[in-house]
Amino acid sequence: MVQPEMWNDNVAAVEGKNAEMKAEWETSFHILVDGKVDKESSALMTITKLTKTNYDAISKEEGPTIGDKLGENDKFVWVMSTPQANPYEEKSDEFKKFNDMMLDFEFVKKNFKMNN
Repeated sequence: MVQPEMWNDNVAAVEGKNAEMKAEWETSFHILVDGKVDKESSALMTITKLTKTNYDAISKEEGPTIGDKLGENDKFVWVMSTPQANPYEEKSDEFKKFNDMMLDFEFVKKNFKMNN
């Protein structure tokens, strides 16, 4: 994946697993604060790779949706989720940076390519 140019030196990817969703993998994109990943705050965006079986099961559960479907193949579904709100104080530099770095679903769907 090639990240947007505006993210260079401003955003970093954190990869891992999401046991709650039984994800195959998950990558979250966090802004950098003082040059370090701010893992304590909400990610700008998270992309999660799920088996179709898990995706179908989670989609049927009550409650908030798991995100927008970016793509799928015969085995997996890729889902993008974004935060409900900016996690930083409104007058802070981080608040402005977070807003500046946000991407919408259509931009991500057009510019990010999912690999099997």
